[in-house]
Amino acid sequence: ISMLHDYGLYRITSSATITRTDLPLSHQQGICADSLGNIYLSVEDNKIYRYTTNGVLTVFAGSGNTGHADGNGIFSSFTYPTSLAADAADNIFVWDSQNGLIRKIDQSRNVTTYAGKYNNYSIVDGVGTNAAFNSVSQMCFDDAGNLILACYESIRRISATTKVTTIAGSFSVSGYANGAGNLARFNRASGVCVSGGTIYVADSSNQRVR
Repeated sequence: ISMLHDYGLYRITSSATITRTDLPLSHQQGICADSLGNIYLSVEDNKIYRYTTNGVLTVFAGSGNTGHADGNGIFSSFTYPTSLAADAADNIFVWDSQNGLIRKIDQSRNVTTYAGKYNNYSIVDGVGTNAAFNSVSQMCFDDAGNLILACYESIRRISATTKVTTIAGSFSVSGYANGAGNLARFNRASGVCVSGGTIYVADSSNQRVR
């Protein structure tokens, strides 16, 4: 497990050994790892960084300027990127929060818009750029290649064909209720992971794991 705090990257091994690496970055927002163990970090300076297994830190994507331009490497732009997730092919997915977009970065550092409407913060299911997002607190992939998103009041899914569906919770009503699909209620669902085909949600304001 790798996690961020202040200017440090912490690693926690399976034997609970914790090590810290100081990084010259501040205001880190998101973290994920690819299949080779490289770490990716989203930072408030509108860049995505890669920290390799041999300790090299480089800018993976983003010019540092605010914007939503697709392009290669530093010839792309983000506006306050936060949550990150890596798929089985080591594509890196970014919640580009102030643009309302899910962006995709391949290992050639090509940045493309994967889903969401630019600067549209309504909540709409649909395919690709016909869908819209208001907030995403965390993302992860399941074994079928679906991107699962914790969105505070709801849990949403983006298929490999970019179809966005809400699989649990409400777009606009928070609370606490167990139930199927849109009958369930969450209050600040802020974390999500998948294990054995089951989605687990940190329902933080309800102080529960769902």
